[in-house]
Amino acid sequence: MIKKLILLFAISTLVITINAQQRIELAQTGLFPSSYSSTNTQVFINGNARLLSVIKDHKEINKGKLEIRGWRIIVYMGSGKNARNQANSVKLRIRNRYSDVEPHLVHHSPYFKILVGDYRTRIDAESFRRKLIREYPNSYVVESEVLKANL
Repeated sequence: MIKKLILLFAISTLVITINAQQRIELAQTGLFPSSYSSTNTQVFINGNARLLSVIKDHKEINKGKLEIRGWRIIVYMGSGKNARNQANSVKLRIRNRYSDVEPHLVHHSPYFKILVGDYRTRIDAESFRRKLIREYPNSYVVESEVLKANL
């Protein structure tokens, strides 16, 4: 008798789980800009019907944020008496030579750093770093908070 009850419970749980799932087209979620979509490709998510609602709520909450996780390039990091002046000099040089990117002066005691750009992907940051490599051979890409307005 107990085996029958366990079997009945398992089957009913499975049926409820299957019925709670819904096929959601990824384009409906609004996770990606329309420029990412392809006319030949459709991606579907099989999941709970609340998934779309949770994704929309997540997007709404993050709408007001000015920064998101992204990538920047560190071209200068120094400490000491002249570190601030050297950092400002590098910042000015970057701003004059590369008008399409914004250098950011950051101070994490005792270091002054110059981080360049606001990139959504590491690939984009590495691509720009290749332009800087001759002048800044020790530059490297780091994950950072980036300004959404600059993307």
